[in-house]
Amino acid sequence: MLTPYFIIRKIYTLAPIGIALTLLLAACAGGNASVTTTSSTPTAPTQSTASISAIGHGVLKHAPYGRAELTWDPVSKSLTVKLSITGLVPHSIHPDHIHGGSC
Repeated sequence: MLTPYFIIRKIYTLAPIGIALTLLLAACAGGNASVTTTSSTPTAPTQSTASISAIGHGVLKHAPYGRAELTWDPVSKSLTVKLSITGLVPHSIHPDHIHGGSC
């Protein structure tokens, strides 16, 4: 009678590991994402602002798309980011964040 006890205990131990592994593999199988940075014809930046445009591509189950407009003000040393995204679920939360760094 001890054998069924140990089998059930082993299943309860392995189930969370299996679920975690499945979720990890599902998250990694989302596809590759790449970011392409483009800009219009080069012009001399003014002293007050300079802007650059970035387009991101990813493999998703739905098809959102959009633009990111970045504007740098060297006088105040502030970066303004404007995101315009279409195709997301209405009235839902879509968090985003930007990391500082150097290229």
